[in-house]
Amino acid sequence: MKTLIYTCPYVPAEWIAAHGLRPRRIVCRGANAGAMMLRREGMCPYARAFLHTALTRDDADAVVVTTLCDQMRRTFDLLTATSSIPALLLNVPAMWETTAAFDYYVEQLRRLGRFLKTLGGLDPSDDHLIAVMQHYQQARRSILGVQPHLSARRWAELAEDFGRTGPADLDGTLGDRPSVGIPLAIIGGPLFREDFDIYDIIEDNGGRVVFDGTETGHRGWPDEFDAAAIDADPLTALARAYFDGVRDPSRRPNDPLYVWLKAGCQSRSVRGVVCYRHVWCDAWHAELPRMRERLGLPVLDIEARNDGAAEQRTTGRILAFLEMLQ
Repeated sequence: MKTLIYTCPYVPAEWIAAHGLRPRRIVCRGANAGAMMLRREGMCPYARAFLHTALTRDDADAVVVTTLCDQMRRTFDLLTATSSIPALLLNVPAMWETTAAFDYYVEQLRRLGRFLKTLGGLDPSDDHLIAVMQHYQQARRSILGVQPHLSARRWAELAEDFGRTGPADLDGTLGDRPSVGIPLAIIGGPLFREDFDIYDIIEDNGGRVVFDGTETGHRGWPDEFDAAAIDADPLTALARAYFDGVRDPSRRPNDPLYVWLKAGCQSRSVRGVVCYRHVWCDAWHAELPRMRERLGLPVLDIEARNDGAAEQRTTGRILAFLEMLQ
């Protein structure tokens, strides 16, 4: 079975799996961002790390990149210029409110399907696609269901495993005792694997992450599939769950992001928000004032830097934030 790698949450794993290929959503390693052979002026470390992964993974038979941000578009250009690995640039409309925008996304998924067939994939029947969608949806429900019983880091690792390997048996995942402390939300873009240390820093110092609104966490998942629509037209139901359900600051307008974040914070009695962002990601930096206004909660802005001195500063700032919330 061929493996297709990607990192953007607007790429539906179910669509790939239904064609008979293995979807593998990558959480990049920060160490790969520093590969000397891939240094490019003005290229963000996450995009560079994904490019390194696409070029060096032995199990990558094809790559899908999306237009969600300019940096990833550049990754596609560099990938196709330096490698013969099959690659597709999937266009994701920034404007989402119109019927035309949604129809365009559906057509992009059909285009992805045609790309998958060039790799040996087969057209899925409606019944097969529905079965795959239901299998993935049940897996997401199960992973969300165990979240209260796990530390934030363990849950993030479970979510990463799901993206990398697909639905799996959760037996043995409940031995990690739930953390206690001040309930917090963490919000932001994609995390490096090394960034998972932020969960430990928060929970080792009196906080408790009860809502993971990062791209590699819950925010990168689709909505539940519409039960009535899935039988009538499963591809449209799949597209709707991803197109409307993955909330990103790049969407215009991005009000649904704040509706979702506020509902998640209120339902979990969140008392403070950690916005964990990378210095090169302007989208999240620009959202900070609006985040404070719309959520009505204290927001701590943390710039992710993977070095020892930065970890000490981050620990100190989180301690001060938690003391303020007590």
